[in-house]
Amino acid sequence: MASPSGDDPHASTTISSPMAPDLNQVGATTSPPPTMKDQQYQTEDSSPTVITNDLPCPLLELSAELRNAVWTLAFADVDTNRIIDIFTATGPSSALLRTCRQINSEAGGIFDTSQRSYWKENKFTIEGEYEHFEYEHDGSNQVPHIRALRGKGVQLIENISFHLKDHNFDVTSEPVPGTDNLAWTMMLAGEEVRIRGVCFIDRYRAFMEWKEEGEPPPTIAEIHTMWPDLPVRPKLQGLKFAQVWREMIKSQKVIVSADFELIELIGEEAPCLHN
Repeated sequence: MASPSGDDPHASTTISSPMAPDLNQVGATTSPPPTMKDQQYQTEDSSPTVITNDLPCPLLELSAELRNAVWTLAFADVDTNRIIDIFTATGPSSALLRTCRQINSEAGGIFDTSQRSYWKENKFTIEGEYEHFEYEHDGSNQVPHIRALRGKGVQLIENISFHLKDHNFDVTSEPVPGTDNLAWTMMLAGEEVRIRGVCFIDRYRAFMEWKEEGEPPPTIAEIHTMWPDLPVRPKLQGLKFAQVWREMIKSQKVIVSADFELIELIGEEAPCLHN
């Protein structure tokens, strides 16, 4: 952040007027005066021979207060009226910080704050089209998108939604009494039996629990005990919405066999999905 006091970016570094040449000296020549191209500008209270060094960026000619306002506006990117696709989200650009060292020093803290606000305050969604085959689709075409999440501020997200797009499945949702959670129910045909997968969203932390068709929805007490008992390996216990993703791109083979190969890939390739 620019400081109103201290070093003044307008301070001029002066260059002493050169000694006048001795015209009586043999071979002496005179040089033309400096042109406007040679000198950036001259201060109003200085002699024509006083030249000001070039500033690295014209923005530094502004006052410290104005510069701080510019940095804040340049990085601000929060709009709660829009929904951002998680796979195209980028956050504020850091290009301005690479202009010069002084701007990097002044605006770096503002940039960091704006980055956190972008991921914490905006609304995000999981979008995408998925390959469908007659018997199964494993979602492998989406793996590059999962890998691209590495290095983003995904772990800061507090508002994310998703939509299950496979119309072959009967998808419904219902509120869980006494909570802000929604239980998403998906009916699908397995190889031998018809099963139901229920996805509980708890502060955007999702997990799957399989139930036989016709069983009543779980109580709030059961929901609290499901999370520690989730049948995944310990290194994956901290996933936020990776299993929502798994539910979106699963194949019938993955569902019926409870194959965690894809979710393991998510855990290994996108560590930012961990708490």
